[in-house]
Amino acid sequence: MSNEKKSDQTRNRRRRILINKPLQLRYTYFVVALIVLYSVCLGFYMYKNIRSNTQMLIEHFPDNPKLEEKWDSFDRNQLLMIIFAMILNTAVITYTGIFSTHKVAGPIYRFKKHLASIKSGDFSVRTKLRKNDMLSDLADDFNQASEKIKLFIEEDIGKTEYFAEKINMIEKAIKNSSVTEQEVVKILTTIHDELNELADTKKKMIGI
Repeated sequence: MSNEKKSDQTRNRRRRILINKPLQLRYTYFVVALIVLYSVCLGFYMYKNIRSNTQMLIEHFPDNPKLEEKWDSFDRNQLLMIIFAMILNTAVITYTGIFSTHKVAGPIYRFKKHLASIKSGDFSVRTKLRKNDMLSDLADDFNQASEKIKLFIEEDIGKTEYFAEKINMIEKAIKNSSVTEQEVVKILTTIHDELNELADTKKKMIGI
């Protein structure tokens, strides 16, 4: 595999992980800042204890400069190990934070696309999450809401076609003079009552 293909795959993978960059990085920075602060305090406390123990040992052997130099070297190595552990811990927490937020950022990204589709008038769209994604219950609610809205609109379309057909029949009957004025009034009254009933039903459904 060429270096260019590997580079493209790395960039694509990074983009997939950072789906919602501001959200994921803001959360990760907050967690990392707390971990770094805790690590610095803990590291300082550990190193202070190490130096205190070293000073106590040196005081018992005041005339042995080689031993003092050896313990000082040991303390420096301990300090380097503490710093290395802090850096490694920060790197692991950063990666874990970004990776874990990906399971939330991904669903949020799909919810936004779902809502954009609804705003554009497409009620057939459904949100499908991956197996390990969070917010799966919310995705089910989105899908059920979209299905109900779709059925709501389909019902209105059916009613509209029903009334349009009735009006069309009346129009043809009037043109053919096959219906009396009283019959026309009766049919129109029936349509009027049905429309009012439909309007009242819809108002109750949306809480008006």
